[in-house]
Amino acid sequence: MQHKTIRTWQDWIAWILVAAGLVLLFVPPQPKLAAAVPLQTLLLAPMRVVRALRSDFRRLDDANRRLSAQAADLAVENARLRSLARTTADPPDAGVELVRAPIIARDLTTLERHLVISRGRRHGLTNGAPVISPEGVVGKATHGSAEKAKRPVAAILRYLTLLNDQILEAFPPGTVPPVEEVTLRTAEDMEPYLREPLSEGWKPVYGLPRIGQDTTL
Repeated sequence: MQHKTIRTWQDWIAWILVAAGLVLLFVPPQPKLAAAVPLQTLLLAPMRVVRALRSDFRRLDDANRRLSAQAADLAVENARLRSLARTTADPPDAGVELVRAPIIARDLTTLERHLVISRGRRHGLTNGAPVISPEGVVGKATHGSAEKAKRPVAAILRYLTLLNDQILEAFPPGTVPPVEEVTLRTAEDMEPYLREPLSEGWKPVYGLPRIGQDTTL
């Protein structure tokens, strides 16, 4: 029974390389050196091509990521502009006078969602007037004026005045609280910094060494 040998292209390349090696054994050294440079260039050409393709692929991948991020940003901006175009477009003729009221602030101190608009009675708004948006009715207008801020502002100022009076009562002008009560440093360390400015031995507070994280103190 005859056995038929099947040769692949890898086998032919191997035989060619073996034959080329045998031939090179009988070639003088000078021709070998002359042929080595172009042969090396020829053998390294595929590797150089692969390296160039990898560099181009990496560059194109970075450009693709950057363009994808820009496309996402543009999509968000496009949606914002479309929403703005809907709100700034001419309102439909509903048989009543509509007043465009830009939102200038949001009140976060209440459980309800209160928005402050830059329109009021001088623009024809009344208490209880419906507030609409492109999505429909979203609320109603309520009275707002500077008079409502008088009581909270007065309370804040009263508290600041009381705090100032208590500080002056405890530490009259020319006196300071004990060093240990206002800083983690000792009175001895703070003594040069509490002297009269520009007097002998005085040091500015900017020269105080740091205390805390990333320090050796």
